Amino acid sequence: VEENMLFFGGLRGMGGKKLKRRIAEVADLMGLSDKMKQLAGKLSRGYQQRLAIAIAILPDSPLILLDEPTLGLDVESSLEIREVIKRLSDSGKCVVLSTHDMNLVEAVATRVMIINRGKVVAMDSKENLIEMFRRRSYRMVLERRPSEELLKRLGEIAHIEYSINGSVKLEFSLDNPSSLYDFFEILKGEKPPIRSIEVEDVRFEEVFMRIVRGDE
Repeated sequence: VEENMLFFGGLRGMGGKKLKRRIAEVADLMGLSDKMKQLAGKLSRGYQQRLAIAIAILPDSPLILLDEPTLGLDVESSLEIREVIKRLSDSGKCVVLSTHDMNLVEAVATRVMIINRGKVVAMDSKENLIEMFRRRSYRMVLERRPSEELLKRLGEIAHIEYSINGSVKLEFSLDNPSSLYDFFEILKGEKPPIRSIEVEDVRFEEVFMRIVRGDE
């Protein structure tokens, strides 16, 4: 690990005590301090990815390019890499990611470019892209099932899916958020006990799929 960092630091014109100090800093940042004398090829996939990022940030450049930094990693390693990327961004670095990991995009990105079949199909802030497809979606769990007539009336103002497993779970989305009042007014007719209600938000994975499919 240490030899890799010395070699690639040398290729970037670094050397001497300055390079050794920088290697120590980066190794500490990437959690590699206790791996410095190990063979890189014997490291786990997660630690190999950490080493690759360590080499990329050795020169302390303001711009960092990372290609699929979480590819092939387990959940724990992916989360650790995500935190490293956040720290780099918070330190003032411009981090450019190429990735298919939409969870990573959702966690760390500020601006997003989506390329489909070689063409840029979207480029905007992450928040604006999410807002394009934001729906008012809810998940409600009832203690008992409403009548078919009530479900039919609810279906006239909301897109509803429901499942029964002891209790009744309703998942519904409203094109007009103000229709939520009408929804509860109809539900009040039978007053089925409500166990819980949650607001669901759109995930960036869904945004990505709808953009590449050309959904409006």
